[in-house]
Amino acid sequence: MKQKIIITTLLILHFFGIHGQHHNDIPNSAIMADKAGGGTAAWADIDGDGDTDLAFAPLDYLYLEFYVNEHGSFTARSSGVYSPNGGNIDFADYDSDGDLDLVVSRSQSFGTDNFYLRLYQNINGAFSLVTDGAGLPGTESHYAKWGDYDGDGDPDLAVIVKKLGKIRGVIYRNDAGVFTDIEANLPESEDGSVDWADFDNDGDLDLLITGDAASSFGIHSTIFENDEGTFVEYVAGLTGVMYSTGLWGDYDADGDPDLVISGSTQSLNNWPFGIAESFIYRNDDGVFNDISAEIDKVLFSSADWADMDNDGDLDLLMTGMPEFGAGPPDFEEKPSISKIYENNNGTFAAVATELPGVTYGEALWSDYNGDNIQDFVLFGFLSQDYSNPIASFYTSYIAPEQDPLFVKDEASATLFENVFFSNASWADYDDDLDMDLLLTGLNGFDPISYIYENTGGEFVQNALVLPGIENGSAEWGAYTLGRRDILLAGMHDNQEFIEVFRYNGLDTYVAADANLKQLGDTGSGRATWGDIDNDDDLDILISGFDNFFEDNTIEETKLYLNDGGTYTETPTEIEPVADAMMTWGDYDNDGDLDLVISGDGINKLVHKVYTNVEGVFVENTSTLLEVFSSGESWGDYDQDGDLDLLFNGADINWNYHARIYENIDGVFVDINAGLIGSASGSVDWGDFDHDGDLDALVSGEENDLGLRTRIYQNDEGVFTEIQTNIPGIVFGAAQWVNVGNDQDLDVFITGFSEEGEVSELWINTMETNQSPMSLELSDNTLNQSSGNEIHVGNFSAIDLDEDDILTFSLLDGASENSNEYFTIVDNGLFAKSTSLMSPGDYVIRVLASDDNGGRIVKELVVQIIDDVAPVPLVHSDKVFYINQEGTLSIEAADIDFGSYDPMNEAEFIISIDHT
Repeated sequence: MKQKIIITTLLILHFFGIHGQHHNDIPNSAIMADKAGGGTAAWADIDGDGDTDLAFAPLDYLYLEFYVNEHGSFTARSSGVYSPNGGNIDFADYDSDGDLDLVVSRSQSFGTDNFYLRLYQNINGAFSLVTDGAGLPGTESHYAKWGDYDGDGDPDLAVIVKKLGKIRGVIYRNDAGVFTDIEANLPESEDGSVDWADFDNDGDLDLLITGDAASSFGIHSTIFENDEGTFVEYVAGLTGVMYSTGLWGDYDADGDPDLVISGSTQSLNNWPFGIAESFIYRNDDGVFNDISAEIDKVLFSSADWADMDNDGDLDLLMTGMPEFGAGPPDFEEKPSISKIYENNNGTFAAVATELPGVTYGEALWSDYNGDNIQDFVLFGFLSQDYSNPIASFYTSYIAPEQDPLFVKDEASATLFENVFFSNASWADYDDDLDMDLLLTGLNGFDPISYIYENTGGEFVQNALVLPGIENGSAEWGAYTLGRRDILLAGMHDNQEFIEVFRYNGLDTYVAADANLKQLGDTGSGRATWGDIDNDDDLDILISGFDNFFEDNTIEETKLYLNDGGTYTETPTEIEPVADAMMTWGDYDNDGDLDLVISGDGINKLVHKVYTNVEGVFVENTSTLLEVFSSGESWGDYDQDGDLDLLFNGADINWNYHARIYENIDGVFVDINAGLIGSASGSVDWGDFDHDGDLDALVSGEENDLGLRTRIYQNDEGVFTEIQTNIPGIVFGAAQWVNVGNDQDLDVFITGFSEEGEVSELWINTMETNQSPMSLELSDNTLNQSSGNEIHVGNFSAIDLDEDDILTFSLLDGASENSNEYFTIVDNGLFAKSTSLMSPGDYVIRVLASDDNGGRIVKELVVQIIDDVAPVPLVHSDKVFYINQEGTLSIEAADIDFGSYDPMNEAEFIISIDHT
């Protein structure tokens, strides 16, 4: 099956016929945000650890910036490399000491004098300026490129540099770290570029130079053939360009390098101000043929070759501006471009990536995360006037052509009321073993609250009447007379509204008169069920604005305990919050419900976890990013036995976020999962692909990207986005739900989409392996006297795939680290030696996995029963003597008479006979 490339970019990419979605590498891009702005960059293994790091020379900064790559995440590091106002940079090991050194040149247009050529030697990771000592001139320069033209094993240097009053090409031969001008007699090349390649396959490197040679060649693109160290102009018929890029690359995989050239065929000093051109030349045994490639004509350009789709040929990444300034016919500035051109058997076609167009910058491929797929970076400005800077990492992944994983259920989409400012709650409301829907929201100007009964995956609207609600929240509760209770919060008849409804057995829901405070002016009210005191009935937490339109507007959060259906307000230290997202979960595994809450607090944003300590809520000390318009979801994504946190929302500056916090012994730590930020939507955990770990569903509005619903597939803690056609929504929810009892998680969305209000069910069509379920141990008790290699019991698990073979193993991570006492043989658990184990409970962590990658992890308890009777430690009275210092010495042999009881402590009496 042919594979296509999927680029994770700032915007959603529409690769027709493939299955994948795309996002900007937010965590890595964020570290460069304050340095963004044109300049150039280069990939290199700066720290020598085997992965590609990044050097960035931003405009308006004096020094180069290093970004060190640690397993795909980058950390900024000071370089100490002077590169005023940007610079052109290239790495090579010029001194042959095993690490990469650096040459910096700088072409600063528009009349500044800060042009330098500088060589930095890498000595144990520190870069020292050695230009003069190496024989290079620290003079005005435009561009430099390493290449071993003489084949002696060390890199030589081609530079566009000022020589004899002219900006011209110069070649410096490297002899054991000392550079000598070989007087190659190369032309002037202002505002140009250089690049090495063996175009004639004679075993040595030839040179391409582009630029403006006003006094001789004019604007040119010239190849100089290397003839045993002498460089001779080769007549190739290339179009001359300046403000240019020229780059070798064997795009047709015939063994000789071809060329891409772009730039202006006219100086900016003449009208029209620059004429943009771009060419791809195919090298046919030294004859260069323009293939009339359909690539954009640009100047102030950059380009890079790489096989982005792993099909064996080179594709092209390119940036630049189509014209300089505002020209006829419309005298409006044309936007710059950033495009990927896919190579299909020598024909180049732009991929619909919607990348931000940049100029005065750089575009570079690199597989920086080590997944054998090319990623890239973009640097530059969105505007010709050096405004709107950008510096971003982009990750890529490959997905095969395939049918959509999620398909819209047209029948339910026609039935469900299309609403926004909406809420949805799923539960088996009528006790028939399938999931029914409670849906509230605003249809036009009419609020609704409807129940849709599910029978075998087919839905019918129930005739039961409930007050119509917009905004707020809606939840199913416990059963009353065979139907679930309902908790509604929001706006009803333009008034704040929070109430409990119970089924009366007569096909009617009636208000329970719970005496809840009516919070929620402007629809800010929320309410949620949770049995916080473990008395088997559901208590209620509510929040919202009170007196919003009055001078004494306040946010409130109130807790009501349920005692047999009577709700009583109880004091709580939970922060007052409006427009809150409140979600229960036992994150500390102590058997009661804890809380995460986020939203608008009193004169601040709130995002906190509260620990339930016997019904009293104590703030967890973890520092969470404070957000509003948020979504929250608890789930054990890493299968370590405790709940982690997924959330999205907007910070105080209206920057959008989506993050995963790992729960590490009750401390919540951002894992930098690379999710795209969003707000005014929702998040949800669910294992849609049946691999035994939780995947993430995130919806909302993204910064400058519109509305999106994204699914991130969890592969051992690494989250990769998959493409779906599910619409993005705000002012609603996206949720996992199994509507057909087929063990597949489907997706339900409700809210406002780019097409208007929606309420839609998207069916999971994935035919995949089912993970094992219901891991159990047949027996979990042993006597302490049992002995060695004693069989405890047998493991079992349910696997719906009949042909799967289950394997059981012990995993590290149990709190008592009890695995050392046990072994597993086939499906049997064995205790190594019960005589070495104290009586009590031993927690083990067990993995059940099938032969197709499905897995389930569960902590189980083995109990050792004390059945060893203690033996008297001293079999008779014994006389001991005190020495002259008054010390009484008792040896173990005096007491231990061969007895052993690892649990009990022995007591004995020492009496003194004064005779």
